[in-house]
Amino acid sequence: MNVADATNELFKFYLKNDTFELGKNFHDVILISEYPEEHKAALLSALSQMEETGLVKRQSFGGKDYHTLTVPLDSWEQQVPLGGDTAAQVGAEINEMCEQIDDTRDYCDCTSVREKDILNLVNIIRIYKDKSGDSMNGKS
Repeated sequence: MNVADATNELFKFYLKNDTFELGKNFHDVILISEYPEEHKAALLSALSQMEETGLVKRQSFGGKDYHTLTVPLDSWEQQVPLGGDTAAQVGAEINEMCEQIDDTRDYCDCTSVREKDILNLVNIIRIYKDKSGDSMNGKS
């Protein structure tokens, strides 16, 4: 497990929980591990990075380290810079889907890509994944 994997697993954990304590919550994040020490080290590295970004705050109490969200996860925001080419491609995919479904309410302005546009892109991927899974299972 690398630090990025550990971060993603912790992110999923924090969707439903506010505080992580390694001794108590390790198996909530890593169900089965052949290398628990290495996985714990990866989780601690991920928690350290999450602390540096301001997402969690570490506090020791009673001989244990608790990593608590600084704000609810759904209100924590990130800034993602996008180059012009990437923004144009995001907008083109969203706008093409809008045209295909004949609903332009979610048209994307390539000069101002927003969170709703990224969410729309995620939904487009889900639609294609569902269709791909159906065709793989013999459904049309």
